[in-house]
Order: sequence, then C-alpha cells, then structure tokens
Amino acid sequence: MSRYKLSKLIPANHMHMEEAIALTGLSEEKLVFFLKEFNHYLPKSLFSQSEGTISISEEAKAYFPDFLVQLNERPLYFDEKERIRLIYLMTFSRYHELSVFYYQSVLKVSKNTILSDIKKLRELLTKTEIKLLYDRKQGFFLAGEEWAIRKQAFRWVNALIERPELKWLLFDWIHQHDFLAYSKVRERLEQETELRTISMIPSRLEGLYMLICLLKERSGKEKIELPENHVKRIKQTAVYQMASQLEEAKNEDETLFLTVLLLTLTQGRLEESVFDFLLECANAMLQELERRAAVHFEEYRKLLLDTFSHLVPAYYRIYYGLEMEEPFLYKVENDYPEIYALTGLALAPLETLVKRPIPKGEKAYFALLFGAAIQNQEEKERSEHLHALIICPNGVSTSMIMEAELKRLFPTITFHTQYTPEKLEQIPTNSYQLIFSSVKVVASKPVFIIRPIMEQAEKNRLVKEVQETFLIPGIALVTPEEIIQTLLPYFELKEGVTQEKVAKILSRKMMKVASSKEDQRPMLTELLTQDHIQVTNEKLNWKEAIRKAAQPLHPEYIEERYMQAMIQKVEDYGAFIHIGKGVALPHARPEDGVKKNGDVTS
Repeated sequence: MSRYKLSKLIPANHMHMEEAIALTGLSEEKLVFFLKEFNHYLPKSLFSQSEGTISISEEAKAYFPDFLVQLNERPLYFDEKERIRLIYLMTFSRYHELSVFYYQSVLKVSKNTILSDIKKLRELLTKTEIKLLYDRKQGFFLAGEEWAIRKQAFRWVNALIERPELKWLLFDWIHQHDFLAYSKVRERLEQETELRTISMIPSRLEGLYMLICLLKERSGKEKIELPENHVKRIKQTAVYQMASQLEEAKNEDETLFLTVLLLTLTQGRLEESVFDFLLECANAMLQELERRAAVHFEEYRKLLLDTFSHLVPAYYRIYYGLEMEEPFLYKVENDYPEIYALTGLALAPLETLVKRPIPKGEKAYFALLFGAAIQNQEEKERSEHLHALIICPNGVSTSMIMEAELKRLFPTITFHTQYTPEKLEQIPTNSYQLIFSSVKVVASKPVFIIRPIMEQAEKNRLVKEVQETFLIPGIALVTPEEIIQTLLPYFELKEGVTQEKVAKILSRKMMKVASSKEDQRPMLTELLTQDHIQVTNEKLNWKEAIRKAAQPLHPEYIEERYMQAMIQKVEDYGAFIHIGKGVALPHARPEDGVKKNGDVTS
C-alpha cells in the first residue's frame, strides 16, 4: 500500500489538510485513514490534529517503520541465520563504520554471540569468494568481486523481508541513514513504470526498493562488468530508459546493473523486439512440452504469451544468478514429481540459452505454470464429452455387463462404474451429466432406468431418449418400431411374421450399418493430386515459398488471406512449421480463409 507517502509529512507543524493531500498525492479519505493508523504507533505527544490541521513531531520518524510494516510488537530476538544475514546487509550498506559493538547494539546480543556470527558468516562466504574483513580505520567491510557481493545482498534482502520483524529492522536501518530514501526510490519507480506501461511482479518489488536503498553508498564506486553482447541488448529495452532516470544510476555501470535488477521483475512484452529470442525459446519449450506430455494445447497462443511473460524475468534471474529463496517452491518437486520431471525436459531450450542448469526454484515456477496448463487442457477435453454414472446394487459383475452394453450404444460417453445408490450423494454433481441405473434413484441429473441385459427394442428406446436429451437436442432418432408403423398401411406381413420380428431384424440391420459406417472424410490420395504438386528451382525466401506452395489452392480451396495467415503464424511463433530434413508444413486455422478441404506439396 501507499503508506510510505506519509513520510513526506514528517515533521509537520500545523500543516493544513489540503497541503498534506497535495504533498502526499493521497485522497482525503486515505490520508485520514493512514494518519489514524500512524497515530496508533505514536506516543500522544508526537501527533495532534485539530481544525483541519495536523502536527507531527520529528521524533515520530523513529516509529515510522512500525507503521509501514504494521508491526504490533518490536522483535526481541533474531536467530543465528537471520543475524548472519543482517550483519552482511548492514556491512554491505556502508552506512556506518561498523564494529562488533555496533552489531551488538543493533541485534541486541552479546559480544561472544556476534563474534561467533562473524566467524560463521566468513565461513559461509568462502563458497562465494567474498570476504568479510576488518580495518581499524573503516571497520568491517566486504571485499571481492562487486557483482558477487551484490548478488548475495539481492538474495538475502528478498529472503529476510518475508518475516515482518526482519523487514522492520531493514526499514529502521534505512530510515536512520536517510529517512526519505525508500519513499523517493519507490515513488520514482512507480511513476516510471506507469509512464512506460511496464508491468512488474508486485510481490517482489519490496525487495527491489530496499536493495536500491542499501546500494546508495556503494553506487558509482565499484566496477561492474556485464557481457558485451548483453549490454547491447539491454540498452534497447524500455527498462534501461527507466533505470537511467533513477538517482542511483550514477554512471553507465550502475545504470546497467539497475536495468538487470529491474528485468528480473519485469514481465515480457511482445512489442519489444529485443525479446524475440525469448519468444522463440518459449515456443520451443511449449513444443517440447506438447511432445513429452502427449498433449495438444488448444489455447496455444495464450499459453505462449503467458510463458513468454514469465520467461523474460526468469531468464535474467537465471543468467545473472539472481534467484530468490522461496521455500514453498521446493515442495513442488516432492508434491508433483511427474510434472516437475516433465518440466525439466521441456526447459531444455532455456538451459541451452543460459548455458547452465536451471535452478530448482525456477524450475518449480515453470512446473506450476505448465502443470496448470496441462490440467486445464485435460479438463477441457473431459468437459467436451458426456460423463455418466452406472448405478447398480447387484455387484461388480452386473455393473460390468451394463457398462459393456452401454459402451456399444454410446461410444462417445465416458462411463464411471461400481456405484451403489447409497454412494450417489457422495459424488460431486459437476463430475457427471447423466445416470444409468438398474434401480430407481433420486438425483438432480437425468436418470435412465435400464436392465443389465436389454432387448433390442429397449436399446432403441434408450438411444432415442438419450439422443433427445443430450446428443442432438430437438432432433429425435427414428426407431424401428416407428418405421414399421409408418410403412404398415402400404404392405402386408407374411403369415407367421410379426411386427416384433420385423422390428428386431430392422434394428440389427440399423445397428450394423451404424457401427460399420466408414469415415466420410477425404483420403490423402484424394487431396494430394498431381495438380496440387509443384517442383521449382526458383530462389525464394520463406514468405515467397509459402505463397508459391499455396497457389494451386487459390481461389478454389482458400482465400488470399489464408496465405498471409500462414506467414503470420511463423512471424508470431517462429519456425515451428519446420519438421526436419528441409521439410516445412505451413498452415493456419480453418477460419483464416479455408473454403473447403485441400492439400498441396511444393
């Protein structure tokens, strides 16, 4: 929330409400609400409000972190892991000359505890080639490659702010050094993202604001190098333009570093062509996922855009080693091992791109995205078919007989068997659309009473009833009995032949014809005729080749816009039409201009 804007009012001496509204940019209602909240954390002498004016004492600054975090009680103790990280971040900030005593005063522990923490922090940093050193003139300081030092700070800031008490301490540390630092950074970034319509991941912004504040005394004083090919690409992004407007962007190195930080939180935008390589990567990942999972995503474009949007910040986090600690993500591997393993295989194109293994946390994020997409597709496919319960109190064998009979009559319905009338109430009604039962049952869905073994006439009636109710509403199938009744006035039955006998013969004939009816779609040999095949030695680019290949189909089979649609698909999703060994199969959707079925080879 925008509580931070209240910092502009401290101190305030008989400030009119209109002035406070103009200064903070808050509505009167929101301002009054925040002032009431803030007053809850203040001693009575530090705040007053009367006759449209407010007064806030300078001493109120000490309570502002409590108000920001909405902390009911200040922490009395931090555990060893938390203290080690706080010592690192305090040293990283360079706000003060730090000594053992200074660490003690902030963390409220003994000298021996601090000495133990420092020793363990030094051991921990040996893995990163960062050193915590001490000098009498400057106190404790960090030495090593600046990029590595900042990466460690990035990880630990984001880890610590997950606990309100630690977030409070970091706020307090920042506000003591520069009370308005956080407000300035946050307000400027919010203005720039709105101005440039840049969408960022909201849950991760707090850590970014804090890290930029902690960087203030380091900014412009250390050398930071990025890969040359990345520098050129990064400079083309809208985020680079945004980073250059920040006060902390004191030189080109700092602007590039801030850009990378922002890119780890920025959702991908298709209009920025600089990210086309990531759109191609997202497309390759989804194609691999479809192949591995044996699934076809009907809403492929939407999933591609969602994947691309997530991939842009993930790429920069992985490439620069700026992953965040989020413990819940590590449960994904254990809770969903199949989708996690599948995701690992689908991320092969990304692994090739970043030239390093994908961290578990990032893999888990993609697993959640892909798992949801697969589940949605499966649910969509299930919902397109009717689901029916078979209710039978007479045991498994009778249920199986009923299921076999019903499957022959209704091959497109999915049947769920081995249910008794008593279990019906326990089954979610959204999981089925109809019920076949051998006994009478009361249910909110249509119930069709059948015998385990039905006569042909019973089958005919059942097919008709189900057809009228579900398959083709408003259109009834004609039964053999109805056909006979229609024809009887025009012929006489032979002696010994009854209507029932004719009905049975006619039923068998109708069922036989229905079950043996062949697919009426055209065969490939009917479509791929000689007049649809072209051989050429012309030197064509890929767009010209698609148009050339489509010529025999125009205008009889396709409209002109279908050719452009095929080209547009490649521009949108990359060279997905290439199936190997110099063979490409360009295509588009039927609604993009297909008049009738056809095929062409060129």
